[in-house]
Amino acid sequence: GGSEVNSQMVRHGKTAEEPEEPTKAGYEFVAWLDGDVVYDFSTPVTESLRLTAAWQWDGTSVSYEWYGDGTAESYSLSSPMDLKGFANIVNGDDSQTPDNFANKTVVLEEAINLGNKAWKPIGVNETYQFHGSFDGGQNLISNLSVSGYPDVAGLFGWKTDGALQNIWIDNADIQGTDRVGTVVGAYYLDDVNIDQALLTGCQVSNSSIYGLQKRVGGIVGNFALANCQADADIRITDNVVMDCEITADGYTGEAAGIAAQVWNESANLILIKNNTVSDTSVQSASQYFGGVLGRLRNEMDNALFQIENCHAENVTVSDTGNGAGFCLGGIAGGCYSLNGTACYTFTNCSVKDSTISTTGMMQEGVSASGGLVGYNNYGNLDIENCTVDDTTVENNADIGGVLGHCTSTAKVSIADTDLSGLTVRGLKNVNRFIGNHPEAEEPTAEIIENCTFVSGQVCTDGVCQTYDEEGLPLS
Repeated sequence: GGSEVNSQMVRHGKTAEEPEEPTKAGYEFVAWLDGDVVYDFSTPVTESLRLTAAWQWDGTSVSYEWYGDGTAESYSLSSPMDLKGFANIVNGDDSQTPDNFANKTVVLEEAINLGNKAWKPIGVNETYQFHGSFDGGQNLISNLSVSGYPDVAGLFGWKTDGALQNIWIDNADIQGTDRVGTVVGAYYLDDVNIDQALLTGCQVSNSSIYGLQKRVGGIVGNFALANCQADADIRITDNVVMDCEITADGYTGEAAGIAAQVWNESANLILIKNNTVSDTSVQSASQYFGGVLGRLRNEMDNALFQIENCHAENVTVSDTGNGAGFCLGGIAGGCYSLNGTACYTFTNCSVKDSTISTTGMMQEGVSASGGLVGYNNYGNLDIENCTVDDTTVENNADIGGVLGHCTSTAKVSIADTDLSGLTVRGLKNVNRFIGNHPEAEEPTAEIIENCTFVSGQVCTDGVCQTYDEEGLPLS
């Protein structure tokens, strides 16, 4: 589409004349394309050509036609103008009557290029939240830009209830303060009538996600279950993050490839399954940072965090260069329970070709790095059928190939888990599987069964013990 452009007759071997820029309502002209390549008008013409105009949204045009009178149960979006209109309606901007879309579904039907224009998150604060479901249909949203460091930042800001699914985002630049995620900053459930929270099938690539303070994730910053139904369907599944830079630059500083913090106060079961992070760096200025998950916080009696088939490959988990570094893990920074009845299970998870490290490893007090999990507080931790391969795990103290530190009141079981090609390094409390589990005197407090540590080394204060390919120590 766009304004009409006349065809040209060009002699063989001569060059075409570049036309005047065409116009199209709601868009800016970008370039002339020959297929998918920008055409060079200095190139001699030797055959028939058909050039097409590339467009990007102008950043201000908006459409509300798709919304009708607002009484439908489902809506379809197919342009940046539609998406901007949707944001304005949720946020009450542009003189729109606010609609939180409760019990409604919004579907994206076409790929959208937001052109790096300033984006105001959908659901800008607690007053103007999105309560409906959104299905991106795996249609790519490219060049998303959130700047100005809003408190909650992402394509969506505040979200409650319903589902966010199949949202694919590429080349995003997200800058926020606290609760920062490419897809959604804060997924917050605070209603006893809520029976579902789904974050599934989302993909983020080639993006930078930065928070001045804390809770910064590749997909979601803070996923909080404050007051939902105890048997609600809570799932974070089938999400992918690749080629991203994720940074939390403030105190507490939770950061992660998928979800920086999952905070449970009311649900019996939280399922986190089939999530993958690759070729990505996760940095924090403080604590609880992991390749896939940051802090898994629980305040609900007998709750179960079930983590399955989550993977990190070629991921760097590190501090921001300030020498901090508490609770670092290849999969999760830490499990933080306020009661001893909660259980965290990690099954069929893997870490490969990764680095879990801090520049402060020589700094007294910096501690708790694990190949899979950095820290476990109070709750029961079960790890089964997991692997860590060709990975470096280091810190000042409490460093383990599987778990960095487990508090004395917590129980941990590791079974059928294989470690290969690891370097586990620090100044004290450095071990193949668990760095430090103080006063774990009960027979059932710490169980390690059918686990292997091969072709790796454990180094304490510069003194290394190497293990061969059969797991035997070399003299």
